[in-house]
Amino acid sequence: MGFTINYLHVDSNGFIDINELRNLVNENTLVVSIIMANNEIGTIQNIKEISEVCDQARTYLHVDAVQAVCHTKLDLQELKVDLLSISGHKFHGPKGIGLLYIKEGTHIESLIHGGQQELKKRAGTENVPYIVGFTKALELGIANLGHYTKRLNDYSNQFLKRLDSENIKYLLNGPNIGEERLPGNLNLSFKDKDGLLLTYLLDKRGIFVSTGSACDSESIEPSHVILAIEVPRDYMNATVRFSIGNETTSEEVNYVIDNLIDILKNEM
Repeated sequence: MGFTINYLHVDSNGFIDINELRNLVNENTLVVSIIMANNEIGTIQNIKEISEVCDQARTYLHVDAVQAVCHTKLDLQELKVDLLSISGHKFHGPKGIGLLYIKEGTHIESLIHGGQQELKKRAGTENVPYIVGFTKALELGIANLGHYTKRLNDYSNQFLKRLDSENIKYLLNGPNIGEERLPGNLNLSFKDKDGLLLTYLLDKRGIFVSTGSACDSESIEPSHVILAIEVPRDYMNATVRFSIGNETTSEEVNYVIDNLIDILKNEM
């Protein structure tokens, strides 16, 4: 009785092993659940290829697109997924509201019974102001996607070029800047440095970074993502994520780069 859960291996850039997926799915597989864009290292999976594997195996595919919506192109007709979940706070919408896309013909049990709301899938009075805010933020995010992506990728490339010019020893975890990586996501590991000390010194200068996932901010150990992609030990302990957003300015990017280089060279 019960269920067996299989976890897929990933390569050094965080992409799943598609052949492993093909070998794992069979007539007994209920659902494959994939995160479309990784929140730590920015890897954007090839959902279209994954959906083809699931379709051939006649199994449901759920995609966690929380990090992806309004940050990369997403066409449901092209991806052909069965279920897809997103959250408003990831594209400047209200916190506390999300959306579950269910493809026609996909059968799931109701979450809360008793009312007719949300196509009888979740009973209870709907939060109309949040729905309006969610919808408007989604419209604006999609409309601005092209400009947003180019600007954040330009900032990211500028960031890395400065590190290279100063001969800083670092690794960019995840894919190169481009279509396979979330714009504005810079997960960097610095050789023979202390991540907690680096975070503290940046904080003193008004620069706030993450040493892992925001969902697990209290952990001081390397995250499961960093372990899975096998970051070398002499880099792993100084892994930090810089997040460049829609309202980040060029002056702010330069301030961060200048102070980061100064700290790495003179205080560590």
